[in-house]
Amino acid sequence: MWSFKPLISELMIRQLVALLALLLMLASNPCLAVEKILDYHSDVKIHQNGSLQVSETIKVNAEGNHIRRGIYRDFPTSYKDKRGNYYKVNFDIVSVQRNNQPEDFHTEGLSNGVRVYIGSSSTYLDSGIHTYTLQYQTNRQIGFFEDYDELYWNVTGLGWMFPIDHASARIELPAAVNSSDFKLAFYTGSSGSTAQAARSVIIGDKVVEFETTRALGPYEGLTVAVGWPKGLIKEPGRQQKSIWFLQDNGSALVLLLGFLAALAWYMWAWRRYGRDPEKGTIIPLFEPPKGISAAGCSYIQKMGFRKQTFPAAIISLGVKGYLEIHEEKKDFELTNTRIAKGNQRLPLSKGEQKVYDQIFKHHTKIKLEQKNHPTFTKA
Repeated sequence: MWSFKPLISELMIRQLVALLALLLMLASNPCLAVEKILDYHSDVKIHQNGSLQVSETIKVNAEGNHIRRGIYRDFPTSYKDKRGNYYKVNFDIVSVQRNNQPEDFHTEGLSNGVRVYIGSSSTYLDSGIHTYTLQYQTNRQIGFFEDYDELYWNVTGLGWMFPIDHASARIELPAAVNSSDFKLAFYTGSSGSTAQAARSVIIGDKVVEFETTRALGPYEGLTVAVGWPKGLIKEPGRQQKSIWFLQDNGSALVLLLGFLAALAWYMWAWRRYGRDPEKGTIIPLFEPPKGISAAGCSYIQKMGFRKQTFPAAIISLGVKGYLEIHEEKKDFELTNTRIAKGNQRLPLSKGEQKVYDQIFKHHTKIKLEQKNHPTFTKA
């Protein structure tokens, strides 16, 4: 008797394998339940004064994972020029829309720019496709070179955590340019990438369009460059550049003013007190300057008390008639002569008066010997 059990079991196994394969295919399909940017388009109009009017249209697929209430867009405003000076560009939002309706938004400062949060904290998005439109104005984006001028524009930025299926840009000049005079370049990928998975086309004599030829991964973007002959855009003058420099480098201005103020003070102090006297005939002085004793001169010359300072004071007291110095067999004795009558004496300085009072406080005569050491030490 025949049995069909093994045949049935094999058929069931094949069906299960087929079902599993189908489920795996559906799970791996990138079009299902994946948050990403479906299309990113930037429309840039360049004005005669060099400012830009930009309209960005961002179509996203939201599934409530990272895109719950809305999206945010980071816009850099702080840069460094080739000389290492900082400069800042303006960023003014004109309007924000979602699905052709005005949308709430707010901004937050970053270390190098501005982050625009689009959406409301009280409103959750429905799953599916949403189209955001961000319009803004900016300036100081044009590069002025010796032979040509250029707009170097990062269309999408590099901060998106989502893949971008398609990105494009439309750059419009304020006046006509011969197609042969355009200089075009484009780059795709992450920061520093030189890949060129994109294409460009010149539309008429004022418009250039760019678009990617492959999807961009997370934190990848599209950057384009358009160059044209000089004279089409008015280059800022020296006065305007100076104003911008002072606005952008306020700390440098403070340092410069501080340096100039210190320099002015040092120059004033040097001219008033530090300049050497004019050279002339040197005349020796046999007496100390008025108001300065001999000991004071010694202190000034040596910038401190030395072993010559005290003897100078003793000799000055003798010169002024307040004491006499006697020598007997290499021994010296000081005699107080102030008590003598009818003797005209020169006035003592404060220091000399202290020395005199201390030496002759208890003596009329005193020898310069070891036992009198405490008296001379106090003097």
